[in-house]
Amino acid sequence: MRTDRGKSEPLPDADTLVANFSKIGFSLEGAAWTVANRQDDTAPRILRRWTKPLVYQVYSFGGQDADFVDRTNAFMDRLGRITGHAVRAASPSEDASDAAEGDFLILRASDEVLKYMTSPNGPLIGDKDPERRAFKQTILDQIAEWRIRPSPCTVLFWHAQEDTDEHRRGEMLFAISLMRVEMP
Repeated sequence: MRTDRGKSEPLPDADTLVANFSKIGFSLEGAAWTVANRQDDTAPRILRRWTKPLVYQVYSFGGQDADFVDRTNAFMDRLGRITGHAVRAASPSEDASDAAEGDFLILRASDEVLKYMTSPNGPLIGDKDPERRAFKQTILDQIAEWRIRPSPCTVLFWHAQEDTDEHRRGEMLFAISLMRVEMP
């Protein structure tokens, strides 16, 4: 993305690019807004990824909702084609439920709507899956902290911490993307 063609400082060689990619790609960018997960050369790293088909739901409350939903659906379709991973929108019957049941929730809204949707009794926190519901409860503090920051968006996710009978370490299990409707 640089446009100076290496004039201001030398361009990195292949080994430096690989090292930097590994350092950045396998670290967590400010998870829970603490320095504990920032880039630490001594921290063990695991690849976090979706292993089961990714089912997502899009919620948009504000100007140009249809355009946002259409662009998000197009992006998710493209993501599935590029990666070869099964990615699909939640079925209409899942969308009609009182609680969000997708594995990846994408929410674009004003602060007041974000506050309601992500409250302990809000529709994004309820879930028929007890494991996913428990995680959603644990991110409430992180959501509340993000809401008071000037950041336009964030993604919070849950992955398996260790191998179990049900999950492999690093397997992505749930994520929520929050975007302020006031932002472009």
